[in-house]
Order: sequence, then C-alpha cells, then structure tokens
Amino acid sequence: MVKTAVMSLVPLVLGFVTVYGSLVDDLRDCLPFLPRTQYVKSYNDVCLFLLKRKLTWNDAQSNCSSGGGRLVQIQYQAKQDFLYNTLTAMKWTDWGVWIGATDHDSEGTWKWTDGTNLTYGFWHPGEGPAHGFLFSKAGFEDCALMRLDDSGRWRDYDCGSILHHHTSVCEYQKVKESTSYPPKTTTLPTTTVPTIPSSPSTLSTTVRQTCPSFHPEASLVQYYKKSCLRFVIGDKSWNDANAECISQGGLLLQIHSQQDQDFVYQSLKSLRWSDAGAWIGATDRDGEGHWTWTDGSPVNYGHWNPGEGSYHNTTNENCAMINVDDGMWYDYNCGSVIYNQAYICQYRL
Repeated sequence: MVKTAVMSLVPLVLGFVTVYGSLVDDLRDCLPFLPRTQYVKSYNDVCLFLLKRKLTWNDAQSNCSSGGGRLVQIQYQAKQDFLYNTLTAMKWTDWGVWIGATDHDSEGTWKWTDGTNLTYGFWHPGEGPAHGFLFSKAGFEDCALMRLDDSGRWRDYDCGSILHHHTSVCEYQKVKESTSYPPKTTTLPTTTVPTIPSSPSTLSTTVRQTCPSFHPEASLVQYYKKSCLRFVIGDKSWNDANAECISQGGLLLQIHSQQDQDFVYQSLKSLRWSDAGAWIGATDRDGEGHWTWTDGSPVNYGHWNPGEGSYHNTTNENCAMINVDDGMWYDYNCGSVIYNQAYICQYRL
C-alpha cells in the first residue's frame, strides 16, 4: 500500500522538476552580475536571464553578448517545456520572447547565434525552415520568436524592425564557485523602510518642517542619509522630471552604493509601485558612454542591466531608470513621451 502510494508520486515529482528545473533554484554558479531575483533561473549548465525590456532581435542579441552570453538556445523538448512553463507561470506580460535561432546568413538554414545548426525546433506550421520564398516576406523574417499565445511555438520575424520589439531570454554559462567569480551576495541595508502616510498633510511634524513643500503628485517621502527622498508617481520624461526636482531645490536621485541601491529598490517594492520603474539622475547626454549625475559628479557605482549604461553606446538613450521588477538600471531616451516614467527627487538637508 505504502509502496504503491510512493510510486504514484514519482510522475508528479518528475513533472515538477521538468517545469522548474530543480526543487530549489540554485544560482550559486551564475555569474556575479546577474541579479538574484525571480528573473534568473538555473537550468543544467546555464543560467537564464528573463528580460522584460522590449527590443528588436538584433538589440536583444547584442544585449546578451555584451555580458558574455547569448540569446537562449533550445536544443530539446525538455528545455522548451521548462522555458515555456516558467514564463507562463510568471504570467509573462509579453506574448512573444526572442530566442537565439536565425537564418539571416542563409535563407532557410537555421542556426543558433554560435553558428551551430538547429537539430530541434518547435515551429508553428509553415514557419522557420518551412517558411521559404513562396511567402513574400520570408526573406526578411530571419529571427525566431517563441509565441506564448501559441503554446510556445516558434515563429520567424524581422530581426531589426521597430514593429517587432519583444522581451527576450539571455543564457550564460555557469561558473564554478572555485573560480575567481564568487557568487554575488546582497547585504540589505540596516535602514528600516518606514510606514509612510498616504498624503503630505499627515506626515510627521519633523518631516513637514525639514523637507521642502510637496508637489500634489508626491506619494511618498523618506529620510535617508541626510536627504529627503520624494517618490513621485506622475509620469514625466527624464528632462521634465529633472526640471521639476530642480525647481523645488532638489535633483533627481543619486545612488552611490549597494546600500543606497537596496534601500531604493526595497522602498519601491514596499509601495507596490505601479509604474515600470522610476527615473534617477544618471545621464551620459554630455558625452556618450561617460555617465555622470546631474550635478556633474561621475557615476562610480552602477547597477546596470547587462548591455545597458556604459556598455550601451546608443546616442539617443542617455538617461537612467531603475526598473521596479528587478532593480536593474536601464538607459532610455531623455525627452521622448513614449518613455514617460515616475521619478525620485532627492533634497539634501
């Protein structure tokens, strides 16, 4: 009876392992710069970084390779199932995810980005190798996208078109703990995130007397290291957010250490921040690749997503945002209305 019951659990356990890779997601052998969050998954000899920022396939591959990785390679059904089930379990917000298959070097000859041939595919009928010149646009659709709305099947799309911006998955080879790359550990700050009243009028007397006048859009104010931090949920471009902070005697937030980073990220998470992120004061608009704070001081600490910031020499993306999902920094256009975000002002006391 007991043996029968135990044996009946085996398929259930094996199914769980197939979906989640292991009962405990062990990230010890992942590269140190990868964040230890729900967006990094361990799978066999690689670490998978699930990226929510929407890019073209070309930019997504460049983003992965800048950190020593590549767009994910799916060589067999078990890995396909793992990735698809992981993304659907996370309620992934995009219906498409770029993977590393492409035939841009030779139409109909599909390879991974490292040049190896595809020996496995999960193509939608008529896509991939079967999507030849009988179809008028086949010669321009050279990069593979996993469609979550099609049971994870792959389809081919244009690699560089602005019409096809999607999320992506990078994969990085694991390193052993015995190498010179110890696992990254994060020490949470000792500063306690206080419970903040819902409106400026109900703030404590000390805060009301010390911090400058509050804009009606301010949702939160906190003391931190002799500064008043004001979290604002109103959407603005980086330029407008910076101007608004300056107009009240402050500046967009500066983050100088891991402790500062952890405090800000934990504050955003505790607020259940509704926006994708918040503008901070880092910019390279005065010199591409030379990141400074708005007061002209250099950015000596950074928490950039791989391929962003100093590694992302794109002339029209010159201002930094902290992402609320993973805490990483991303660079975006400073003035475009399509990138309007919440922001954080800092007032030094």
